[in-house]
Amino acid sequence: MSVAGFRTGRGSAVAASAVLLAFVCASPAWSQTAAPGGKRWVIDLSAAANYDSNVARGDDTVAAARGLRKGEFTYSPNANLDITQPFLGQVLFLSGDVGYVFHQYNKDLRSQRIGLNGGVSTGFGPCGFQVTGGLGSGQSDLSDLDLRVTRNRLRTTSVGASASCTPLAGFGVTGGYTYSESRNSSELFTQDSHNEGVNLGVSYSNRLVGTVSLSGGYSKTDYDNADPTDPFAPRGFQQYNVGVSIARPIGTRLTGSAQIGYTHQDSEAGGRGFGGLTGSGSLTYRVNPRLVTTLNYRRASQASIQQGSNFVVTETADLLASYRLSSRLSASLGGHAGKRSFRGQTVILPTSLLSDKSYGASSTLSLTVGRNSALSLSAGYDHRDANPSRYDYSAYRAGVSVSTTF
Repeated sequence: MSVAGFRTGRGSAVAASAVLLAFVCASPAWSQTAAPGGKRWVIDLSAAANYDSNVARGDDTVAAARGLRKGEFTYSPNANLDITQPFLGQVLFLSGDVGYVFHQYNKDLRSQRIGLNGGVSTGFGPCGFQVTGGLGSGQSDLSDLDLRVTRNRLRTTSVGASASCTPLAGFGVTGGYTYSESRNSSELFTQDSHNEGVNLGVSYSNRLVGTVSLSGGYSKTDYDNADPTDPFAPRGFQQYNVGVSIARPIGTRLTGSAQIGYTHQDSEAGGRGFGGLTGSGSLTYRVNPRLVTTLNYRRASQASIQQGSNFVVTETADLLASYRLSSRLSASLGGHAGKRSFRGQTVILPTSLLSDKSYGASSTLSLTVGRNSALSLSAGYDHRDANPSRYDYSAYRAGVSVSTTF
């Protein structure tokens, strides 16, 4: 079940960035194809009403510059799709969300919210081939934007192809190609980009060590609306990655995966590049049949939609605990922390966001009604310390949602 309205996307996490993250993590897992499976059609319909105490994502000066009322009520109908359909020996699949966000006061922020991924996969024994496509569209989170930008519809598209031969035991190989692009509706103070990259990897699996993978990748990002007469405008960057990953169960209750690698990045025009460790990790611990905890971490360098910044280095950590109180009542409590550094600027504007640190907490209480419906109550808190300080903010959120599954 999804709780619409409490998903806070980052504008910089565009399709191009997702591709880069796959390379940064230096794991071939992203290109592995799914084995043909059975038919699955799950559609989850939900509607949510939420309150956010600081939708402007900044102080009173930022809210005034953007022409926004800080406290806002939103109303969000949403459909979540999870479809798998065998067809002529292949498997067609589609997953993601389609919805709309209505704002009671700040009408300019109203927007569709789309995040879909789909494609076709085929396989023979341990080998498989997959073609995928993705579409994302919606209002950018204002924490990603210059204070002179309020209304910005960010659209991302991606296509990719991957092949793998990964037996349950022994050596395997993977490879893939991806192209993606992002487009902003605001023509001022934002950057459109496109990215293409390739990835190759080898893996080894057995029951004792799990699956260990070694991979390398190359990707190139170009900013499409850079001013050709401005010698200081970022043009894009090239990125090279090598790394190792491991995934295995650790006992009967603990499972985990980790990817660590080295990323080298060259800027094409002006500013410094990047070199350093990147990667991600995840641990899931089933304390007992009622309580499950999950810890996630990642560090990556990716494209930025903020004009003048060549890339952004992000580091995030999330902890979630889910508890089943009864057969119908469940609760979750989570915390998150992160920091970002916008880099590669040759000219720093007074309104540019240079860096930020953020943390917050969220909670959800869900009651199952009947066989397929649920009622949920949510609450959350977010805080950001930014450079410059005008982008500092704290926000409280509360909401209610109803959903039903077909």
